[in-house]
This record gives sequence, structure tokens and C-alpha cells, in this order.
Amino acid sequence: MTDATTFDLFAFVEGQGYPEDSVRVYTDQKSVYEIGKLETEMSNEKDSDRVDALDVSVKALTEKVRDSSLVFNLRGVPTPIVLDVEKKMDAKYGEESDDNRERHIERMSELVALSILDVENHEGAKDTRKWDKETIEKLFETLPNGQGAKLIDAVIELTLRARTFENYTVTPDFS
Repeated sequence: MTDATTFDLFAFVEGQGYPEDSVRVYTDQKSVYEIGKLETEMSNEKDSDRVDALDVSVKALTEKVRDSSLVFNLRGVPTPIVLDVEKKMDAKYGEESDDNRERHIERMSELVALSILDVENHEGAKDTRKWDKETIEKLFETLPNGQGAKLIDAVIELTLRARTFENYTVTPDFS
């Protein structure tokens, strides 16, 4: 039996935290393109044997695409840290403007770097490095079109959810 007048703060908050999610990106854009071509060919093909042969090729390429996947495990960033990033951007670029592409790329790269817990390949092996904005900028240059945007969208969603979490914890509903 525990004493109701004492508790261990660190045991209580251990495991508590900001929202987490994951996003899967695919790196084999060449195979995705080939699948699209084969599917178009299949839809126009009348010979069922040829359709079956094309289907085998599509399945093999689909497996290659699956094997090219990376899962980014992410956590929402607390508002004070987001505000620190904004202050750094203000100091470097001046007041935010929608047409400042460099500022946007640097800001998002820093937020993505702060959000990544780890990255898993298709075999489940993990890259647990400490990410920084320069590494994320290189990643965005390397990822196929659209895949970096998936990662950014997930980080934005988690950051918004983190802010929602912070707002909920200060309302009377959680007293």
C-alpha cells in the first residue's frame, strides 16, 4: 500500500509527453514510375496472357518500392521550442514573409530535425542519429518528389497537436 500523502514526481511523469506518430516515405521513384507505365499498358491490353505477365512485373516492382520505404518516427515539438526557432529565423531573416523561400526551408528543416525520434528501414533497422537542419536539408534534396512534403506535413500536424495538448492541459477540464 502506498502513502497517499507522498508520490514520486519522476515516476508519475515518466512516459508522458507530446504526441507521436510516424510517416512512411518511399525512395524508389523509378519503380513507381515503371508501375504506372505497366498499369497503363495492362488497362489497354486485350491479351489475358500478356496482362498476367505484366501483373507479375507490377508485383515485383511493388515489392521493390516497399523495400525502399523509410518510416520516420516523430514527436510533436513544444511551443517554446517552436518559438525559439521562430526567433532565430527573425534574427537571421527579419520579419517572416511568405515569399522568403530560404527562411521557410531552414525553419521547416529545423522543426523536422527536432521532431525525428528515429528512422526505420524496411527491415526494421533504426537510424537513431541526432538530426540537425543541415542533414534535413540534404535529406530533402535527396528524397523523391512529394516524399519530403509527406514528412513536413506530418511534422506540422504533430506540432499543431502539441500546441493543442498544451492548451488542454491549462484548461479547467483537466483540473
